[in-house]
Amino acid sequence: MGDTEHINIVRHVELHEIVDAIKSLDVSVSKADVRLRKRLRFVRLRYKGYSVAQAADIIGINHQSGYNWQKMWNEGGFAALVPGFSGGRTPKITDEQKSCLLKEIEKRPMTTREAIRFVRDRFHVTYSEKQVHVILAKLGLRHAKPCQDDCLQPKDSKGHTEKTSLMVWLV
Repeated sequence: MGDTEHINIVRHVELHEIVDAIKSLDVSVSKADVRLRKRLRFVRLRYKGYSVAQAADIIGINHQSGYNWQKMWNEGGFAALVPGFSGGRTPKITDEQKSCLLKEIEKRPMTTREAIRFVRDRFHVTYSEKQVHVILAKLGLRHAKPCQDDCLQPKDSKGHTEKTSLMVWLV
């Protein structure tokens, strides 16, 4: 007793066109292309006569995803299978606010915790240390000790270069 399909696959294009599309996506490593390639492989298996459950098992997805992909294919062909990324969540602070933070750090180097306090006090937004680190790194700042070892340093600057000194963000 074989699986009986309740929904047939609509043949928008010939099988060789699907195979060609998969081959053209094989060189790409972008997230969208990897997902599209997986979806097209599923459609190729459906064209070859595999059931939704069998094709889903071969591709490594759950059966419901297989039915969803087939429905998308049936309704819109290639275009319907292209993953739609909306660009992600909107940032908590704007580019102008990030620019303001950068200008403040240019005036005086800050530790990550000081940057968190600045953002919280100035913009009323709370970030984790990790996220502030990511934001500052994307702004092109570097994380360094405030005072580098140098033969011209004053002798009383020893505390700034010890392992316990705090790292600050520099331009």
